[in-house]
Amino acid sequence: MGRKKSFRYQDIKTMDRVLFPKLKGTDPIRLEPCWPKNLLNPEHPVFLELGCGKGEYTLALAAKYPERNFIGVDVKSDRLWVGATGAMEAGLENVWFIRARIDHLAGYFPAHFADGIWIPFPDPAPGNISGRKRLTSPRFLNIYRNFLKPDGLIRCKTDHAGLYDFTLENLEAGGGRLCRACEDLHSSDIHDPDILGIESHFEKEFRKKGYTIKFMEFSLNESIPEYMPMSA
Repeated sequence: MGRKKSFRYQDIKTMDRVLFPKLKGTDPIRLEPCWPKNLLNPEHPVFLELGCGKGEYTLALAAKYPERNFIGVDVKSDRLWVGATGAMEAGLENVWFIRARIDHLAGYFPAHFADGIWIPFPDPAPGNISGRKRLTSPRFLNIYRNFLKPDGLIRCKTDHAGLYDFTLENLEAGGGRLCRACEDLHSSDIHDPDILGIESHFEKEFRKKGYTIKFMEFSLNESIPEYMPMSA
């Protein structure tokens, strides 16, 4: 481990807005402690960024919407350190970060906890033939159902055509409902600044290399209206 990464790994453990839930048992997965209810204003909606890395979406949206709560989740401490440091320097009081595996979150968040989820540029895991490791696989979509509100929406960006098609197929087979999708976001008729105006490191790099950015917005509840903007 490099010196900088080692420092971040130790320093992040002292940050008030970074949580490190501990496993309690292995089957079924239970996390201790469960989400501390006193950390959030129950009157304010909660939005998650899964696989948040340095938390670009968490920080940008939290600054724009101080009346909402934002939580970034990742397993990489050095990346979370960057996001948590950015939140502290910007004085953002509506931001939290969690170091945890995403497939463990159903044992941490209570039912109907999240109003919406961002999954910006998840790992397409091209070597995983079954697709089980992809964050939009049936396995993970069922996990999100445990803590996403029935009318909550999931937004996902990717440069990977295989992941895009994979997600749409799983959504249709799994009883979800697609609200919006496009294979070239930056040439589409979508003008929402929350979608276009925030670009992660990966999005910037992929666009420089000439990749088109694909976008999906969907619900896990097939009875949701055909289109319900998350930012309404």
